[in-house]
Parts: sequence; C-alpha cells; structure tokens
Amino acid sequence: MKLSLSLFACLGLAGALAAQTSPSEAVATAVVEPADALLEQAYAIASAMPLRPHIKNRSRAQERVVVTCLELEKPLLAKRYADGIENWRRAAAYADLARYYAERGQSDLAQPLAAQAQRMAETNELGAEGWRQERILAKVAEAQFELGQQEVARQLAGQLEISEQPTLSSETLDEEGVTAFLESLPGLAQTGQLETMLQALDACVPLFEQHYAKQPLRERIYKDMRNAWNRVPGLERVRLARSLVEVCLEQGDAPRAQNLLADTRVLMDSMRWEPRYQVPAQAQLANLRAQAGQRELARAELEGAMELYQTRREEVINIYRAETLLPVAEGFLALGDRENAAQVYAQAVEESVVNPNSRPRAVDLTDILCSMASTGFVPDAKLQARIDEIQKGLGDPW
Repeated sequence: MKLSLSLFACLGLAGALAAQTSPSEAVATAVVEPADALLEQAYAIASAMPLRPHIKNRSRAQERVVVTCLELEKPLLAKRYADGIENWRRAAAYADLARYYAERGQSDLAQPLAAQAQRMAETNELGAEGWRQERILAKVAEAQFELGQQEVARQLAGQLEISEQPTLSSETLDEEGVTAFLESLPGLAQTGQLETMLQALDACVPLFEQHYAKQPLRERIYKDMRNAWNRVPGLERVRLARSLVEVCLEQGDAPRAQNLLADTRVLMDSMRWEPRYQVPAQAQLANLRAQAGQRELARAELEGAMELYQTRREEVINIYRAETLLPVAEGFLALGDRENAAQVYAQAVEESVVNPNSRPRAVDLTDILCSMASTGFVPDAKLQARIDEIQKGLGDPW
C-alpha cells in the first residue's frame, strides 16, 4: 500500500531521525515506517496551530503525539517532538520520557531528563505554575520511584496536593499493610473528599495486581473497592473496573476477566449516559472482551456503540464527535476487522471538518492519526488523500 508523499516529506523525518542515530542506525531508519509517517503528520498538524492564542491546544496536541511515541517505544521521536513544545507540557513530556527509560533500566538516560523536568517545574519555566508544576513533579516522582529512588520519590510526592500525588507506596505493601489500607477505605468514603477517594481507589489497582496470586486477598481488594466506589461518579467507577479487567488479562486469567466484564456491563447498564461518554466506554469494553476471548460479545458491543452514535449523533457537540468514534475503530481493529475500522476512521475524519474552524480540525486530525499509529492501521490512498486535503486547508479562521 503506497503512502502519500506528504507523509514522508513532513519536516524531513528520515533526515532528522538519522541525525540522532549512529551511521548503522541511520541505515535502519532511512525507510520510514507507516506509524512514524502518521506520527510525523500528526505532529505537523498539531504544530500548525498558531502559538497565539492557541498555545494550550497546540501543546496539548503535541504532547499527545509524544505519549503515542512512547507507547510505541519510539523514544527518539518522542524526544524530538517534546523539544518543540512551547509551554510547560515540554517538561511533562521530559518526565514521561524519563520514566520510560527508567522502566527499562536506562538510568543514564532517565536521570538527566528527570532532573531537567524537575528544574523546569521548580523554576516556573515555560509557565509551569500551580497545578501545572505539580503535574510535572508528580511525573518526576514516578520516574524517580522507577529508578529505585523510593525515598526521594515519596518526599517529592508528599509535597504535592492530593489531586496530583502519584500512587507510589501501594506497590510495596505486604498483606498486613494491604489489610490496614483496605480498612481505611470506609473512613475515606465518609469524608466526602472526591480527590482523596479517587487516589485511594487508584492505589487499589496495583495492590490487586501485586497480590493477584493470593485469591482471598485479591477478591477482598475487589470487594472493598466496589463497596467504596459507590461514592464516586459513574465514569470513574467504570474506569476503575476496566483497570481491574486489564490486570486479569495481563495475568493471563481470561475467566476472571470475563467475570469482571460481566460485572462492569451491569454497572454500565445501571447508569444514565450522555452518548459522548457511553459510545467510547462501550467500545473500550468491547476491546477488553476481544482480548478476553469474547469475540461475539465484543462485536455486539461495537455494533451497539455505532448504532447508539448514529441515533444520538446530534446530542454530541461537533468538536467531540471524532474522539467519540475513535475507540470504536480501535475496537474493530482488536477484532481484526479492518474493513469496519476503516469505515469508522473515515467517518471520524469527516466529523473533524463539521466545525468550520481550523483549531478543532487540527486537534481531531492529530487524535485520529495518533490512534491509527498506535493500532497499526494504515489508511488507504483515498482516506490518506482526504486527510492530506484537510491538512492543506488548515488556516484562518482558527
């Protein structure tokens, strides 16, 4: 399948990559992979947004590309794209990159990036003030924890507001510590402090993973989480439930994952949803069903999600329509159904141009291209030409 020339020409990708690598590596990177080309186009589109007055949207979109690069294990691309971010999100991206290297035991690469991100946060460089500063420092704490600097990480995390504190300590709790932690959940729920409750529930997920082999303790964690999460919004409950399913799948326990998926579906059925949230949640559930071996149920979820979208499309504000559809395309790809995935991606592309302004178009196209890159989807010539056409048309009014 031939990609359009514009994908390879954007910002001189091959040359830029070769400049960061050794001669032998340069030979390997001379041929641009489809995912690299999609990411390059996504970054070019994000960067087309003018700094004034759209620096927030531009930087957020650029950071999305960086995060996708790290998910695809492309740290050189991630670093190059991070360097071009003009606000505090550059430091956040450096901290993410530091954690990436730390998780792979490359402390020589991780430590300088973590230090740079921390310095940029603490000096308010690039507008890193308030919650932005704390967001960066939370990411630095996570990187330091992965580097084995647990005490440094905990000290740093302890200085942050509760809403930004990363989950660090739960990964090392023994069975007695887990029991004490679980016994504290009812008291936290009674306080009515949502951020504190969410942080505690998020901390339960790594505990569930850490003690997965101890079935009685694992099931107690799940039971106590369910009792406590009745105090948090429905969307958060569904998110937490999906996180537990993902742990089961990572442990190779498809039967337990299927049981939790059934519980999650009951939870979702008990809620009143806006289609903007219901469609992607149902698609994400389908994706997990596919991974758990429930392919027929997964397809039914996806077809139901698309029917829901088509029926209630007008209830979704036009700037949110493309992002609502992307998890559906990703779900079809999880089933190996590239034909339906292509149709959904094509519809998402058309939804991106409903709004007449270029800023939401650029944001949508960036998200679409990142989704394609992360799933390994390569658009055909017709769809690629349409994306190129929309990209060329970006301009005033933004």
